[in-house]
Amino acid sequence: MKSVEYLTDINGNKKAVVIPIEIWEKIIPNEINNEDELPEYLENYCLNQEMEETKSSLLFNAESALKFKELKIAKAGLHLGAISMAEDFDEPLPDSFWLGE
Repeated sequence: MKSVEYLTDINGNKKAVVIPIEIWEKIIPNEINNEDELPEYLENYCLNQEMEETKSSLLFNAESALKFKELKIAKAGLHLGAISMAEDFDEPLPDSFWLGE
């Protein structure tokens, strides 16, 4: 498989990336109709890769990885009373706030 290549301007600044089609098709399984979709495809690919790596990690088996993930999820009610809301929370903010004064 070919490696990733960078296209540069005459000053050597990176301007674009060329990746092998095999990698592109793993990241983007369908044709993109809108370039705004690309970040979502990349994020999904990275998350899937991370999950696959976690499943096969020597540190975690799949069951341990899922338990670890559950520990990182916030659970409501664990710190009741630790945070309080200001009395004027629902009041409109002053113009100076919006104007950066």
